[in-house]
Amino acid sequence: MFAGTSSIPLRVRGSSIVLASSKVTLSSGAAVTSDRQMKEKIAPLEPVRADDLTDKLTPRIYTLKDDPETKHIGLVVDEVEDAMRAAGYDPDEYGITTRYEDEDEGELGAIRYEEFIPILLYEIQELRDRVNTLENPEEGLIDPGI
Repeated sequence: MFAGTSSIPLRVRGSSIVLASSKVTLSSGAAVTSDRQMKEKIAPLEPVRADDLTDKLTPRIYTLKDDPETKHIGLVVDEVEDAMRAAGYDPDEYGITTRYEDEDEGELGAIRYEEFIPILLYEIQELRDRVNTLENPEEGLIDPGI
């Protein structure tokens, strides 16, 4: 417990913890389990679907109802799920979004932003390849005499 702070009530729901506060401060970044021995069915990201998804996402500026003075930049979970469906991803099969029951608000949605890192990394790699091809067109040519 930090000096001068009160406890934050927690409600545990399965493997999720829902904080009864809109602000959480960590002294270090969150670590997400990623060891190969914890995973199954590892496959490459499908390029066309990744492009479709990122093209359909719309970053927003918004305020939260319990803190109307602070502006945030992010995505809206309902729009992310719509974009996923349009790109051929079933939101119920992927861990990008999650739904939970709030005692006061009913069903609410949340986004696991860290799930976007591999998608954005893939997009950056694709863009870098395109830039390299445009900047070095002679490297892409095949000698017809070979």
